Amino acid sequence: MKIKEAYIAYRQTSQECPDTAVNNPRMVVELMKPVIEKRPDQEQLWVLLVDVRLRLLGRVCCFIGTLDSVTMHPREIVRYAMLANAHGVVLVHNHPSGDPSPSVQDTATTAAVEQALKLVGVALLDHVVIGSAERDPKGHGYCSLLGDL
Repeated sequence: MKIKEAYIAYRQTSQECPDTAVNNPRMVVELMKPVIEKRPDQEQLWVLLVDVRLRLLGRVCCFIGTLDSVTMHPREIVRYAMLANAHGVVLVHNHPSGDPSPSVQDTATTAAVEQALKLVGVALLDHVVIGSAERDPKGHGYCSLLGDL
């Protein structure tokens, strides 16, 4: 058996990203909505990896689910954060129904990921749920579970 060496590789995308801090939920939505809209009928859980100054290191689609749920495990999110040497993580997922109001499962997921990341010294900065402004009771089209970054 040969020893495997772990590494992380980034693939360039065509999407431009400002070289500024990703420091509010609205910026997260602007970055991620075009990507999430490519699969509007499935829940997707993405992880944004940021450095100490909250500049984007990369993004990873960790899980793709069904019309109304996505199964995830905090271990995978921790793995990506560690490989990227990220200071912090922002979770982003969509609700195909359009209503970005967090479910009980969304809240539980946030707490579980936050606890797992804390063990390795990585901050969970936010969990943003993306929907549509038309179906959002508040009219924003997104919900930030932890508040501003």
